[in-house]
Amino acid sequence: MNDPVRSGSPMRLSNKVAVTAGAASGIRRAISLRLAAQGATVITTDLNADGGAGVIEEIRSNGGKAAFRTLDTASEEQWRDVAAWTVEQHGTPDIPVNNAGVYLIRPSPIRRSRSGRR
Repeated sequence: MNDPVRSGSPMRLSNKVAVTAGAASGIRRAISLRLAAQGATVITTDLNADGGAGVIEEIRSNGGKAAFRTLDTASEEQWRDVAAWTVEQHGTPDIPVNNAGVYLIRPSPIRRSRSGRR
């Protein structure tokens, strides 16, 4: 595979800051890696600190710039903390990727009728 970070190809996202939520695994991890390969500084977030550390290690080993912050996407306070830290350390984010899953532990309060309509 031709890696733009290693090959020195022009990077479309140079001088851009991306924040990816839930980036420790799956498609969110792949998005983070691609953003970094295109030159963005990537702030990865997740509850899984070990997985997040793995993503930034991979980005950095390929010559990219990355940082990790623990984030529970259901917590407004943690979002504020991540946003403030990102602005302070890297500037205003240019690319937000809020693709993290939120799983309900209890049934939804929205009830469906027998016909399937709400």
